[in-house]
Amino acid sequence: MPQISVIVPIYNVEKYLERCIESILKQTFLDFELILIDDGSPDRCGEICEEYAAKDPRIYVIHQKNGGLSAARNAGIDYVFSDSDSEWITFIDSDDWIHPEYLERLYTAVMQNNKEIAVCAHIITGDMPPQEEKNISPDVVEIAPEELFVNNRATAVIACAKMYKKSLFETIRYPVGRLHEDEFVTYRLLFGCPRLSFIPDGLYFYYQNPDGIMMQDKWDPRKSDAVEAMWEQCLFFDKEHYHNAETATAVLLFGYAAIALKELTEKTPSETARIKMTRKILRKAMKKYNTELHIGAPEYEKMCNRLAYPFKTELRNKQKRMIRKIRRNSDG
Repeated sequence: MPQISVIVPIYNVEKYLERCIESILKQTFLDFELILIDDGSPDRCGEICEEYAAKDPRIYVIHQKNGGLSAARNAGIDYVFSDSDSEWITFIDSDDWIHPEYLERLYTAVMQNNKEIAVCAHIITGDMPPQEEKNISPDVVEIAPEELFVNNRATAVIACAKMYKKSLFETIRYPVGRLHEDEFVTYRLLFGCPRLSFIPDGLYFYYQNPDGIMMQDKWDPRKSDAVEAMWEQCLFFDKEHYHNAETATAVLLFGYAAIALKELTEKTPSETARIKMTRKILRKAMKKYNTELHIGAPEYEKMCNRLAYPFKTELRNKQKRMIRKIRRNSDG
């Protein structure tokens, strides 16, 4: 009976997949199963998964039609609940890799401190991987979820770099078809626990894949999903009285909404629907937070007003043009 289920969603990462799998198989903690989900990858990823599974009985491969990152993670979670007796889950993205002590440190942190989630710091890497620390600190800090969320949001919101009690996913899955899927889910898991174990060492290596959708310069309308996710967070934090987390998230929401409304067009019905949704959320956020949070300089507030209420802006512009025309005629 493996203690830990390691779930790796895989799509079009042939160049990086072996590095990821090898880092998992080199763990100092051996009592785990590795679930590789080939999410309809068009390259050799599926074959690579099967080659590793033939060599190591701890590896199980799922091949499925492409459904996106959420669908792949969900397939791994479903497998763990139906076919595994493990008690813990961790996610590793297939272009990332982990320190040899990743599993051991996280498992020790949850067991010794009787916690349902352990989190470690992550290191963002590019084409030149950082040197793995050989003599890392044994420190584990006990913190509240809000403290992590406010002070280290980048680590807090990602699904990876964490070990979760399996039971936390009893009724939770990732939203299929959405970008920023972590933003919809991770906070619900973290704030479901009164305290977390946090390891300040960087045990998770987060590769900024230049081919990944989040790193591409081209705008993808689905990036506006972040606005809806952050609004859901704000409503949750307001209800549960996490004021600091709500304030920090609201500030980010304004920025994401502004970017989305500048980039979205009405070329497709889907984009038109996204524009309506984003404007609706921005209006609610402005009504709730503009005065309360003192979010910005007057010019920033004007920009949000222009984006949230374009019809009012156009009406004011028409009125100004009419006034100028009347004045010119009067002067003439």
